[in-house]
Amino acid sequence: IPKGLTVCSNTLKNGDYSIKGFEDVICFERKNSDLFTYVAKDRDKTVAKMKRFKEMEFVGLVIEMRESDILQHQEMSKVHPEVVRAALVSFEVRYGVHIYYGKPEDCARWLLDRAVKFYNVKKEV
Repeated sequence: IPKGLTVCSNTLKNGDYSIKGFEDVICFERKNSDLFTYVAKDRDKTVAKMKRFKEMEFVGLVIEMRESDILQHQEMSKVHPEVVRAALVSFEVRYGVHIYYGKPEDCARWLLDRAVKFYNVKKEV
């Protein structure tokens, strides 16, 4: 990790994680089973959040599940898989959100790799 880079998860205006000093330009949102509520029941709140995300330089959405599992019928969720798929495609295309699916440890690595690269690119300027 580069000297001076601090990933923070304090109460943030946007996302669950960011880089200290860059909270207004980069953030990461973390989801697991709460993804279904995020795209359905809380849709209006999520869309408002996505509009804020669009103004940022980099937004990552790490989903601690396999994509194939998300797109199958969920026994405990009333959300149709097509609703989830359409929402995730919209997040990427309409709002520029980078999405990664995987095990928690893989998601953490993906997030950290992008945070480090973003920080290094900003320090070049």
